[in-house]
Amino acid sequence: MKITNVEVLVLKSPGLYNNPEGSEEPLGPTYMGIVRVSTDAGITGYSDMETVASVAKAAVDAPRWSEAGTECFDGLASLVIGENPLEVERLWYKMYRGSIYYGRRGVAIQAISAIDIALWDIMGKFYQQPVHVLLGGKWRDKVRAYASTLFRPTPEAIREATRKYLDEGFTAIKFGWGVFGKDPNVDVRLVEAARKEMGDQASSQRHPPHVAQYERGKPVQHDTEAPDAVPVLPANASGHDKHTAEHHGAPIDPASMYEGRPSEDRRTPPSEESHS
Repeated sequence: MKITNVEVLVLKSPGLYNNPEGSEEPLGPTYMGIVRVSTDAGITGYSDMETVASVAKAAVDAPRWSEAGTECFDGLASLVIGENPLEVERLWYKMYRGSIYYGRRGVAIQAISAIDIALWDIMGKFYQQPVHVLLGGKWRDKVRAYASTLFRPTPEAIREATRKYLDEGFTAIKFGWGVFGKDPNVDVRLVEAARKEMGDQASSQRHPPHVAQYERGKPVQHDTEAPDAVPVLPANASGHDKHTAEHHGAPIDPASMYEGRPSEDRRTPPSEESHS
């Protein structure tokens, strides 16, 4: 089985990404990308891609620049077409190394991730197994779902939004971005309104730079001064580790902050540091 084509389908929503004016649900991202990987066996893999889809499409569609073994400027599709889609780990390496001059971060690594997911989709269909089995097994029968949305502009609006999510059956809600971070006094009132509507057993988890998460069923941790809210650059993985260790009482979610840390990833080629 060989890969015959890699496409990025760019989808557009009816409006521009915006902050809600009240309690209504905000519009989603203006553009989204869908990756489609085709094979000569008739098996097709898909993945979504949350990035600047038009830029990701350019990275995927870019032409081949180099002879085999010297790739570093090459388009992602050119690196995998003709390859066996079941060799997902080797193809991840090949895309990472083949895009190293313009990649390693941002849209290139996001596009690589989407192609990688599509390859796993192909593998699951080929072996007729769920991907979680191919990855090593199922550890649980269900996963708690939480509502993920933007902050609303007023305490009244955020209470109404919180109540709507609770009525829909969610037991955890994450509010992020939006108006949060513009005025510390407003931030406190918004967080208090959401926590109050969630109930007495709500707890919060800070997700810097502009994200806060609230869950039911755990003790409240109330700290309006937020001494742990120290700015850490997104790609500073060791800084996030140090920050979390020093402020264990208020964990953060580094996965939402940076696109990965290649120098510590098991899939990074050993010679990566020489190209930094």
